[in-house]
Parts: sequence; structure tokens; C-alpha cells
Amino acid sequence: MSSASVSGRPPDKDAIRKIVVEEATKAAARAGGIIERNWKSQINSRTGHYRRSITTSVEAPGAASGIGAPPNVRFVAGGNKVTLTVGTNLDYALWLEEGTGLFGPLKKKIVPKRAKALRFPAGSAGFTLAGRRRSGRGGAQASFVFAKSVKGIKPRRYAAQAGERSRAAVEREFAKGGAKALARIGKEEFGL
Repeated sequence: MSSASVSGRPPDKDAIRKIVVEEATKAAARAGGIIERNWKSQINSRTGHYRRSITTSVEAPGAASGIGAPPNVRFVAGGNKVTLTVGTNLDYALWLEEGTGLFGPLKKKIVPKRAKALRFPAGSAGFTLAGRRRSGRGGAQASFVFAKSVKGIKPRRYAAQAGERSRAAVEREFAKGGAKALARIGKEEFGL
């Protein structure tokens, strides 16, 4: 009969927790970057405002150290979870994601509320990015389109598609983070 014995100090639970949180935070920041890049790559925008508004943030328990942390990582007090958020703060992003009018959640045509007709710039020539008529010769060529109702826009599903396209890479990042945490715990706590 054979036996083995291990001697040494017991593992420090707080140190192990700190290592796990640090590696999970780094993995979440890398995964968020992947999702953000996939989301932004799909957008074809006239102004680029929607693309610039997409950001990544990671919230980690306060026990983790902010030194050497990836950018856009915010540390919060308490708790045991790392939260990854990739999103935008633009109001119209939800309309792009879900669609509007007949194609949106209400399944109704878009009609004016206080006027007899809706008004849109016809094309982009002669108009500023904000939709105002330019001054001078360019603005003289500008015209508007009037409509009693419009169908709306079909859902673009940029965020959902980015999540699906990123799934495998995100899973790999978290697997790498778990492996790094185990290696650090073995090295720092058990001298392996």
C-alpha cells in the first residue's frame, strides 16, 4: 500500500478569489472588444455617430486591483461577479435593432401625430447631415418629400448578429481566462 502526504500552508481564499476576479475581468474586457468590433463592422452609417457610440464596459468586484487592468474596466464594491456590457446610449439604436412601423413591434404604419403629412429630405444633396437645407446654390437644389404614412424600416439586428458571430471567440477568451487563473493559483498559492 502506498501513501502520499502534502504539507504546507492552507490556500488563502481571498488571494484565490482575487486571482479569479482579475483573470475573469481581463477575459471579459477581451471578449467585449471582440463583440464591439463585430458590431461596428456591420454598420454602414452616413455620419459614423452610431458606430462611435458603441462601447464596452466591465464591472468587477472591488477586491480586484485596478492597477494593470484593461481599459474601460470599472471596479465596484462587493459581489462575486464580473459583468460585461457592450452597448450604445443612442435612442434610435433600439429602432435599428427591432425595426419600426410595419416591421417593428407595433406592426403599424408610421403616420403624423400633429401634421397632415410627414416631411423628409429628398436625397442628401443640398442638405446638412442634420437634415437642414444648405445655403447658397447647393441648398437651392434641395427638395423635400411629403408622405401621409410610411412603412418604416426592417430590423437590422446589428447587436444580435454581433453576439452570434462572436460567440465562439468569446467562449475561447473565457476558457483562456480560466486556464490563466488556474495556472496563477497553482503557481502563487501552491508553488507549482
